[in-house]
Amino acid sequence: MVLGKLIKKSFNNIISNPVVCLFLVVFIIILSYLTKYIAFSKTIAMALILIAATFASICAFISGWLKLIKEISKENKVKDENYFVLFMEGIGENIIPVTMGIMIYLILLGITIFLIRTFALSMFGSLDFLLNDVKNIQTNTQLIEYFNNLPIDKQYIITTWQFSFIIGISVFQFLFLFYFPSIMSDNKSNIFIRSFIAFWKCLKFTFKNFFSIVLLCIFIHVAYILFAFLNAIFAKYMILSVILLFIYIYFIYFVIMLIFNYYEEKTNCFNGPYSIGQDEIDNSISKEN
Repeated sequence: MVLGKLIKKSFNNIISNPVVCLFLVVFIIILSYLTKYIAFSKTIAMALILIAATFASICAFISGWLKLIKEISKENKVKDENYFVLFMEGIGENIIPVTMGIMIYLILLGITIFLIRTFALSMFGSLDFLLNDVKNIQTNTQLIEYFNNLPIDKQYIITTWQFSFIIGISVFQFLFLFYFPSIMSDNKSNIFIRSFIAFWKCLKFTFKNFFSIVLLCIFIHVAYILFAFLNAIFAKYMILSVILLFIYIYFIYFVIMLIFNYYEEKTNCFNGPYSIGQDEIDNSISKEN
């Protein structure tokens, strides 16, 4: 199935299952309240408890929500529309591998950031001057003026650091774009090793479908840049900014749906050349019998 058909299918999926997006909206609202209480915690112990509760709620939500996404990618619409039941089943089935997967993902991301920082520091120089100067900057206008007034050599250092992080994080995201679909698709492995098996499955899947995944990533990034451009234009209008916020949430829903549809299509394609050959073998066997 070509990318255009997958995009159309994903769009139809999110339109046919708006309740799944409502799950995401409710969770974002709950998460905003949790983070607010963390920021205003009076003791370190209370802050740590709230951080742990927030992390646990994120893992639980992802476990259940991705279960919904997975089922929709298979059947186009949740059977009998038992969204909440399926969501709770997803938490019970996937909470352990998803939690371990999130931890592995964050650890690898931290290592990637450290390597990018080490590379940029050795190749382009330190950003200590920037860290000292931005303490007195309070508005975006002041930040732009500060950057424009910097010497060329310091502007070069900042630009190269930004470019290094953009390239490095983009490569990391590309390699692990299908990490969580790999976790969710594995129902046979032990739940305590599923996230480790998914690590290799994800890399194998990515390099096996390298060029088509590159096209998929280009489409996602172009769509995101377009949305960010519209947001920058209409951010000063309150009503439009709220509308754009909901559109952005739907955009997140669409992108994740597209990723799962792509993974489902490539790993369980019953209309490919292999399945056609299998049908011919089955027909020949039946004729002999």
